[in-house]
Amino acid sequence: MLILLFVSFAFGFVPDYWPTNGWRYDDSYDFQELEAYINRIFWKELHSLIIIKDGYVVYENYFKENGSQVSPDDLHALYSATKSINSLLVGIMIDNGYIPSEHIQVMEIFSDYIVENSSKEKYMIELRHVLENACGFEWNEWAYSYADPRNILQQVHKQS
Repeated sequence: MLILLFVSFAFGFVPDYWPTNGWRYDDSYDFQELEAYINRIFWKELHSLIIIKDGYVVYENYFKENGSQVSPDDLHALYSATKSINSLLVGIMIDNGYIPSEHIQVMEIFSDYIVENSSKEKYMIELRHVLENACGFEWNEWAYSYADPRNILQQVHKQS
């Protein structure tokens, strides 16, 4: 929600209310064509879709995953969706002068922090590398199923 409001303000939209106690809904839109497209193309991959326009939820739907109905209370792995939102926010920060460019070295941004296992290669990583998931670290999350304890993502979660 915070990201949505930040992005809204960055593009000049200020909502007429703050959704602190829940979202307001606007059901005046017809999404039959969108739903037909989703059912035809994305029915296996899409868990949920929420469209917010001018601060109001205009579409909200939860689909089935592996035959089970997905609910608003289910947790969802966001992965690259988070990367996309971060890229959008970094672009806004560059446009507003908070960050000089996507070519800035990450270590320059976090110069107050001590880096474990420091190396010349780590200091060469630019912000664009992070946004593109191209930092040069070995990472193969598809070698094993996400449910398999050998999956690298499972190993990261176990360590944190």
